[in-house]
Amino acid sequence: MAVSGNTMYVGGEFKYVQKGASPASGEKVEQSYLAAFDTATGEWKSSFRPKLNGGVWDLQVAGGKLIVAGEFTKANDAANTTGLVALDLATGKNAAGWQANVTNSTGGAAMARALDLQGDWLYVGGNFTRIAGGNPIGSPISVGRAARVRVSDGKPDGTWKPPSTAR
Repeated sequence: MAVSGNTMYVGGEFKYVQKGASPASGEKVEQSYLAAFDTATGEWKSSFRPKLNGGVWDLQVAGGKLIVAGEFTKANDAANTTGLVALDLATGKNAAGWQANVTNSTGGAAMARALDLQGDWLYVGGNFTRIAGGNPIGSPISVGRAARVRVSDGKPDGTWKPPSTAR
């Protein structure tokens, strides 16, 4: 979960959201993996409609965007969004000028699982061995399950390489 202003963003492994406070009377609406709710009323915000094809592991509001980490390979049908995407806080559309994605050359699905914001950098952890990003998107760099990207455009910092530990 992440909060910005009067909006709570919730990600996970769900297919529907429900309108209304009562489970018996509330209408189920298809909105998979990521949704937004009003913090005062609990009502679902139907204007926030991102389309992801896999689960969400972590969220971070940064630089006026919602950064999403997860098991998806596409966000809003856009290329270069495997595991990471920055979304517009109001609409859920991909944020202009921000791109990053992860790949895994050691087997298993590539995914970003954890995000941590520190100043102008977003630290990313997960199941990946390479990360690419920036605007325009640059060549992938090799990493060991952790990387950091600029909040402003998603470009990875190739000089930041913590020791890798295999799991």
